[in-house]
Amino acid sequence: MGMDRRHVTEVEGTVRAFAESKNQLLQEPKLLHGEAGHGEALAAAQVHKAILDGLNKLFLDTYYVNLLTNDCQTVGTNCEEKFMDQMFGVYDEVLAEYLANAVHPDDREMVGRMASRAYAGRQLTQDISSYSFIYRRLCAGKYLWYRMNLILSSVAEDGSVEYVVLAFMDVDEETRREAAYQKRLEQTNRDLTASLEQESRYKEALKQAYDTAMQANKAKSDFLSNMSHDMRTPMNGIIGMTAIALENIADTEKAKECLVKIEMASAYLLQLINDVLDMSKIEAGNVMLAQEETALADIVESIVVLLQPQIREKRHSFTVRVKQVRHQNIVTDELRLSQILINLVGNAVKYTRECGEILLAVSEKGEEDGRVWLEFVIADNGIGMSEDFLPKLFEAFTQEDAGARTQARGSGLGMAIVHNLVAMMNGVIHVDSEQGKGTVFTVSLPFVPAKREGQETESWEIHIDGESDSWETGERILKRLNYGDSDSLAGCRFLLVEDNELNMEIMLEILQEKEALVETAENGKAAVERFLASEPGFFDLILMDIKMPEMNGYEAVEQIRASGREDAQTVPIIALSADAFMEDVQKSLAVGMNSHVAKPVDFSILNREIRKYVKQAKRDKGRG
Repeated sequence: MGMDRRHVTEVEGTVRAFAESKNQLLQEPKLLHGEAGHGEALAAAQVHKAILDGLNKLFLDTYYVNLLTNDCQTVGTNCEEKFMDQMFGVYDEVLAEYLANAVHPDDREMVGRMASRAYAGRQLTQDISSYSFIYRRLCAGKYLWYRMNLILSSVAEDGSVEYVVLAFMDVDEETRREAAYQKRLEQTNRDLTASLEQESRYKEALKQAYDTAMQANKAKSDFLSNMSHDMRTPMNGIIGMTAIALENIADTEKAKECLVKIEMASAYLLQLINDVLDMSKIEAGNVMLAQEETALADIVESIVVLLQPQIREKRHSFTVRVKQVRHQNIVTDELRLSQILINLVGNAVKYTRECGEILLAVSEKGEEDGRVWLEFVIADNGIGMSEDFLPKLFEAFTQEDAGARTQARGSGLGMAIVHNLVAMMNGVIHVDSEQGKGTVFTVSLPFVPAKREGQETESWEIHIDGESDSWETGERILKRLNYGDSDSLAGCRFLLVEDNELNMEIMLEILQEKEALVETAENGKAAVERFLASEPGFFDLILMDIKMPEMNGYEAVEQIRASGREDAQTVPIIALSADAFMEDVQKSLAVGMNSHVAKPVDFSILNREIRKYVKQAKRDKGRG
């Protein structure tokens, strides 16, 4: 590390003055021995002292070295760790001792080489009168950064370097500051390089994201266009059929026909809405799977009950075949498993021409790590799918735009929902399809068995013949599907809690048609009061809305369960709510409800839930 030019000039001037003064003293021995007059000696000594003071101000340590004779002497020193302790010495010996005792081990080789007489003799010339370097020197017990300066003082008659001034400067602060600056600069360069690389990656990722977004936007634009059409079509049907029914209210058959069509259009519209909501929850990662015991027969019932009207309308032959299944009871999310199978069977119904054949086969494929693998095969002889469309089947908002498949349009979300739910349940789904010949879906899912011992392997079959409208079922499943001989709720007492007058009216009509005895409450507070005012065991079941004034359904159930009545913990409570996501279901169960049915109410599902609890209530009371 060199000095700036101004500093070098100042140093060299001082060194030359020192050399001249020193030479004058050496050439005039009488001045040194006091042989001259007092005035001359004093004047010479004062000049020499002034020059020494100048060197000491410039440097911490200063030494005068004769490269030819290997002699050196101290000029001035301001540091505890001196280059040498005596006034005079042999330079090579002094340098070696200094290297061993004062110089940082990592710097010794460099300092020894650059401070050597040979190196200085080669480097210093009339044109290059000084050079310097920095190193770490022990001073006051710690290593500090110093600069060693070698400055030409005089040359011999043969032109070789004779005298040099060896001077030391403390540059620790500026060196460390410069090192820190250099480190920051290097870090800045690294950060800049990394930033540029990251920017490049961002640009590439942005391009890919843009391309993906453009594809997604096109798919969503197509979806919105289709949804607009698909939602307006049933809405137009509902509005139109309602107007026709009102105009023909006296014509019972005409009004009934209109109501059937309104019901079908409403169900289709609800399915579209549910698909959109489900997909949005899946994409946001907000779908949670419940873990509850369920029976395969209940899953089958859900499919049969929900799809039976469409199956019979298209006069399909529908078969459910359960073969060699030991674990009939499993722990799973019944709602989501039913959703997977209903979607797949529903698609088979939709995309199979009239009088087609549809199969749902269930088989057990063994156990692994405490889980049983069940395989669900859904097969049809419908219109099938093209080979080109199959890779896109499970993408959201995609539909094959061809032939009969175009005429039976949906949201384009069903298969994406199925694929995501199967993945969430750690299963796999596979599809084989050929246009004009049909489609086969195979879904394999792992389940925790509800009972690990004492289960017998079972096989049973359900068959719906759409042509003859007849049923062929096994005795066991028939009993499960019918829950007894009658659909009547005669003698059963219900507490219906609902703040909406229209919803109250609808539920009252349906329950009273089944001969149920119904009392009502307009909010949670009134429901708690009505329950506590009744005799224990008076109500067989409570139907509870959630969002109500004064007291919501959650609070009402908590108060009922905590009331201390002997039937407070046992009376069945079913939630009826427009809050239909899994976290809503889980919250209902957490506060003490037995079941959760989403609005708009699918009355086949509600009827199944009611019958399940009413049957038990009848049995307990000896009334059934």
